[in-house]
Amino acid sequence: MKAFNKSTNSRSRDRLRIVRLALSAPTRYIRPWYTAYLLLGVATAGMIPILLPLMIEAYSHRLIAVAMVTGAYDLGLLTSPIWGVAAERYNLYRPLFFLGFATAALATILMPVLHTVLSWFLMGFAIGAGTGGAATLASLFIVDFSPREEWEPRLGFLQSFNGAGQVIGLLLAAAFSRGSFDTGLAVAGVLLMPALLVGRVGLPEKRPSGALTSARIGLHETLDVQ
Repeated sequence: MKAFNKSTNSRSRDRLRIVRLALSAPTRYIRPWYTAYLLLGVATAGMIPILLPLMIEAYSHRLIAVAMVTGAYDLGLLTSPIWGVAAERYNLYRPLFFLGFATAALATILMPVLHTVLSWFLMGFAIGAGTGGAATLASLFIVDFSPREEWEPRLGFLQSFNGAGQVIGLLLAAAFSRGSFDTGLAVAGVLLMPALLVGRVGLPEKRPSGALTSARIGLHETLDVQ
């Protein structure tokens, strides 16, 4: 029991140290490409989850269609491990990162133009897959390219950008929730397009030699995997 409490207190002190370090020098851990992750939060965490079901219900008047499309979106998110494995195995971090944004953006823009449940299902899956891919690669750009001691502050700031984007997205969704669902979804898709540009600024280009092995070892130690 004493050993457990000692370990818990040690971890608490380490986390407090990391928070203080991050707050003392935020520019060290924040990169311009985090703005792309903010835009992802605006569209896929704020606007789409609200406006997509409303649009499907308004067009189809069938709750089963709403369930199918939102289920397809969640199914697409489950492809995240595939994106991660492909990026690490074939060193395709940057192409897959931008492919995720492009896929989500295009499918979101096309969604209001289509009018069949099958097409909505496919676009919903594409949005989810693109979102999962972009989010997975964003985290890998930190875990596979940064020193282990910088993971927590960098990931913390990255998630803060995404959380701020979600808040903005929810406010925008509220503005489009009175019947302009299709317009709102089109706006969400368009908002993802600048991410293809700002996401290039400061994005790591080459993985350091041996970084992947070190990242895996560090991740296992962090999760207490023996």
